[in-house]
Amino acid sequence: MKNANVEREAHWIKLIWLATFFVLLIISVMVLLLIKKNRLLREEKQKVVQQAAEIRHQHEDLVQADRFRSSIFSVVSHDLRSPLSTFQALLAVSKIVDLPADEIKSMLINIGNQVTTASKMLDSLLVWSSQQMANEKLEIQEISPYQIVRECEALFIDRINLKNLSIDVRISPQLTIQSDVKRFEFIIRNIFNNAIKFSFSGKTIIFDQRETDSEVLISITDQGIGMDERKIAALKNMEKQQHSLEGTFEEKGAGIGLMLCHEFANRMGYSITVESSEGFGSTFIVHIPK
Repeated sequence: MKNANVEREAHWIKLIWLATFFVLLIISVMVLLLIKKNRLLREEKQKVVQQAAEIRHQHEDLVQADRFRSSIFSVVSHDLRSPLSTFQALLAVSKIVDLPADEIKSMLINIGNQVTTASKMLDSLLVWSSQQMANEKLEIQEISPYQIVRECEALFIDRINLKNLSIDVRISPQLTIQSDVKRFEFIIRNIFNNAIKFSFSGKTIIFDQRETDSEVLISITDQGIGMDERKIAALKNMEKQQHSLEGTFEEKGAGIGLMLCHEFANRMGYSITVESSEGFGSTFIVHIPK
């Protein structure tokens, strides 16, 4: 009888232990499931936060791109109409009176300058629009800044000779950088164009290089009219620029080239800074990360 009671008690103890084990097992499984569910919820929440940040960033990019396009096309009609209006006026006057040959020549030179400016502006717009259509894909390769400068010099040789300018290229022919050649050439060409535009006759335009541990600096210095603090500040806020100054030979400009220079530089991770003193010239510096 005593043995039977002991066996029953042992049996119940065993059942209690088994029941406890299964209860603990079920609780453990439930806890693990809750932990997994919470982890999944956190991951989903993180994804939602990331997606919201991406959407917000895309919205900001769209707003910025729309503002940039608006600032460009707000001046297109005026700058394209200007040379056409001048040429139209010349034709109208020539039908009424006989203008002196030197006056006609002067007007034709002025028209030629305006047409050149309009053409360059269209080139700028075409480059920008093509980059936009191509989703701004960068084609990074090893390029020679020295070669780019020399090619731009050949492009501007007539204007350089007209102003009797000297071009001093201190950039090493051995220097190479990793860059998108079309964008980099566009930046150098437009800054070079402005250096010619604002240089006094008989002066020198200097291209130089400098290196730090983190970047290569390409500088373009002219000995021209320079800028005061107000004009330098205006350059730092390119979105509000609606016109450009006349050059030393009364060259006109659309004011779009530098806007695109900053746009392309930012896209490649570059930056452009300016140092200037009114009456003594300006230095534009392209900062290229190594």
